Amino acid sequence: MSFFIGLSGLNAASEELEVTSNNIANVNTAGFKSYRDQFSSVYNQYAPGGVTLSSQTQSYSQGSIEQTGSALDMAIEGGGFFVGMKNGQQVYTRRGYFQLNAQGFITDDQGMDLQGHPVDSTGAIENGVVSNLSINKGNLAAQQSKNVTINANLNASDTAPTVTTFDPTDANSYNSSSSVNVYDSLGKQHTLKEYYVKTGENSWNVHYTMDGKAVNSGKPETLKFDSNGNLTGYTPQSIAFNPGSGANTMTTKIDLSNMTQFASDFSIAKATTDGYASGQFTNVSVDSSGNIYANYSNGQKKLEGQVVVASIPDETELKPVGSTSWIATTSSGKPVIGTPGSGQLGALEGGAIEQSNVDLSSQLVNLITEQRNYQANAKSISAVNKMDTVLMQSM
Repeated sequence: MSFFIGLSGLNAASEELEVTSNNIANVNTAGFKSYRDQFSSVYNQYAPGGVTLSSQTQSYSQGSIEQTGSALDMAIEGGGFFVGMKNGQQVYTRRGYFQLNAQGFITDDQGMDLQGHPVDSTGAIENGVVSNLSINKGNLAAQQSKNVTINANLNASDTAPTVTTFDPTDANSYNSSSSVNVYDSLGKQHTLKEYYVKTGENSWNVHYTMDGKAVNSGKPETLKFDSNGNLTGYTPQSIAFNPGSGANTMTTKIDLSNMTQFASDFSIAKATTDGYASGQFTNVSVDSSGNIYANYSNGQKKLEGQVVVASIPDETELKPVGSTSWIATTSSGKPVIGTPGSGQLGALEGGAIEQSNVDLSSQLVNLITEQRNYQANAKSISAVNKMDTVLMQSM
């Protein structure tokens, strides 16, 4: 019996060495979670029978986050797993090396398709749908400027110009001016310029030109301010302009509703438009909520989808299937799919990778202990063998 007890100890030490060696081998494997053997004693009819492996578990503690600079690398800071599809099976991983394949789908180097919410025809996230995420790498079409917003302060201390007939070429016929770039339906840039003319107490006219040409037949827009410097009775007006060169006639609404009139210098706080020129796809970016954007050379970005993250009720019951990934089992429970940063799910960090959670120092200490245990159990077998030899020789 003592021989078999020693043999069970040898097997246990050997299994521990195997686990420790595997942990050390994967110390630089992204998303790897360290293993641990759990042993229990064996008794046969109240007599000691050695030791047996009762279970092998993984620690799902957080690994350190390392910046990589690669746009589609992702790390989860907190709980949850990336959800992937591989060979028709849903898999879970913390290994965030992702890339765009030739078809524009986001995959890893092991052929796993990253899962997430796609966008619908309006560009909004389809929260009820989970599918393979893809990026449209085509050019972004130009968008005509349909809305312009200008927030500025007109100087209440100004007096009406000495030249009473407005002329954009004569600076004496207006008090202040500003400009904003707008785009036609073909993406050609045009300059919309605004000229502010004080006409009386708390009263101003705004004249517009496009590429130096008067619009709306030169008719100005009137602004009225109250005694507190706030705009009153204002309704945004639209201007029409034919850019030519095959582009559509532009009708652009100009919103001046946040204009003020205080006794301070003329200043522009904001001048924006919703239009832009066409742009070429440059790269992608990911935010902490898992939103994936396509970025373009014209400075625009377009939402392409949202990464989902899975919470597993009992992570210790997941089944490893290689490539630092797992599949759900009956014992692990049904995965709960959600968006990064919601509930107990961790937030995403783009351009980063979660490293292995293996503590190399403790694993090296384990090696020393396991080697000593193996030697001790080998000694017990050797002692039993000598005792058996003495016994046989005395017979």
